[in-house]
Amino acid sequence: TISQQYPEYRYLLKEYYEGILLFDVMEKEVWSKASQDSVGQQAYYEAQKKNYGTGERAKVTFYSSGDNKFTEPLKQLVMDGSESKIEGFISQQKIKVEAGYFKREEQAVLQKVPWAKGVYSVENNGMYYLAWLKEILPAGIMSFEEARPAVISDYQTFLEKNWVDQLKAKYSVKINEKGKQYILQQLQVQQ
Repeated sequence: TISQQYPEYRYLLKEYYEGILLFDVMEKEVWSKASQDSVGQQAYYEAQKKNYGTGERAKVTFYSSGDNKFTEPLKQLVMDGSESKIEGFISQQKIKVEAGYFKREEQAVLQKVPWAKGVYSVENNGMYYLAWLKEILPAGIMSFEEARPAVISDYQTFLEKNWVDQLKAKYSVKINEKGKQYILQQLQVQQ
């Protein structure tokens, strides 16, 4: 076979195989576990809450389009508070929606509107926006909802470290010094 005839190819196949195995194990033990374990995320957040501080920010929904005809009708729907009508309108008009917590300096659009609760129309770089500032939040600790993306990332790191520590405790690593010296000598000879 090709893998017997070409040892470099055999090593490459083995490396791919081991890489796929590592990916599968990491997916099962760390990545999926961290993103799906909402109870674990919440517990991690509560234990690490002090690490999720932030400055003043706003809870905002941005609606945007290249055409400004949508701003006044959508503003009226937002003011009326009809979620289903808003959803229907943005779907029909193909309006882009982005919602989240933003610091004023993070978004150019926020720098062009009053820093207060309300619904504001603004143009920025040829795009038209309706910025709905739902709440202005003071500096302090982020809520779990607000911090969740960072919590998931940190929780993954935490799970991975714990998993690796468990593996180290269960399986000791022994280095064959004679074998190591032999390999080093072989590498030096090849150079």
